[in-house]
Amino acid sequence: MVQCDKVAQMLEEEEHQRKKQLCQDLVEFREREQQPSTRREWDIHDPEAVRKGQPARVSDDDPRCGPSSMQCFAGEDLNFVARQKLQKEHNKLVLEEQRNEWNKKLADQQYAGTIELDLRAWELAQLEEECRRAKAMALADFNRAQAAEVAEQQRVSQQREQDDNYAEIHNHLTGNLLLEDPSVAKSLLGPHRVITDRWKGMSPEQLQAVWQMQKEQCRENQVRDKEGRAEENWFLWRNDCKHGKTGTGSPQLMTTIELFLFLSETVK
Repeated sequence: MVQCDKVAQMLEEEEHQRKKQLCQDLVEFREREQQPSTRREWDIHDPEAVRKGQPARVSDDDPRCGPSSMQCFAGEDLNFVARQKLQKEHNKLVLEEQRNEWNKKLADQQYAGTIELDLRAWELAQLEEECRRAKAMALADFNRAQAAEVAEQQRVSQQREQDDNYAEIHNHLTGNLLLEDPSVAKSLLGPHRVITDRWKGMSPEQLQAVWQMQKEQCRENQVRDKEGRAEENWFLWRNDCKHGKTGTGSPQLMTTIELFLFLSETVK
C-alpha cells in the first residue's frame, strides 16, 4: 500500500509539472506570436496612433493640401526652422573659417615674430661669439706680451746675476784675499806691526830671514857651547897645571886649544 501511494504521488507530481510546462509554453507563444500590434483592430485601439500618424500638412508643397484643405495659407513659412538651422550652420561655418583664418594669420605673425626673434638671437649670439673671440685674442696677446716681458726680465736678471758672479769671481781672483798681498797687512803704527785680520802670513824674504836668523842663533848657540866647554877645559887644564899634571897629549886638551885659537880668530 505504501509503495502504491508513493507511485501515485509521483504520477500526480509529474502530471502537475507537465500542466505547468504547458501553461508556460502557451504564455510564451502568446507573447511571441500573438502581440496586440498584430491584430486587425490594433490601429483602432493603438494608444500611440495620434503620435504615429502623419500631420495634416507636412510641407508647403504637400500634395494632400489643396485649396479646400484649409491647411496651406499665403505668407506661411513652414521651413523657417530648417532654414534658420541651415543659416545658423552656415554662419557657424563662416565664423569657423574666419576663426581659422585669424588663427592662421596670428600663427603666421607669431611664426614671423619667432623667426625675427630667432634671427635677432642668432645675431646676438654671433656678436657675443665675436666679442668672446676678440676678448680671447686680446687676452692671448696680453699673455704673450706679459710672458715675453717676464722672459726678458728673467733674462736680464740672469744676465745681471751672471755679470755679478763674474765680477765677484774677478774681484776674488784679482783681490787681496786670494792674491795674499802682504802689503795690505801693513799697519800705520809701524813697519814692524801688521793688521791681524788682513795678514796672510810671512813673505818668502821674511821666511828666509827667519831661517837665516835661526841658523845664526844655532851657530851662536854652538859657538857658545864650544866656548863654555873650552872655558871649562881651560879651567881644568889650569887646575891640572897647578897640581903638576901638564900632559899635552890628551885629545880633550887639543880640542880646547883649537877652540881657543878659533875663538881668537873669530874675535879678531
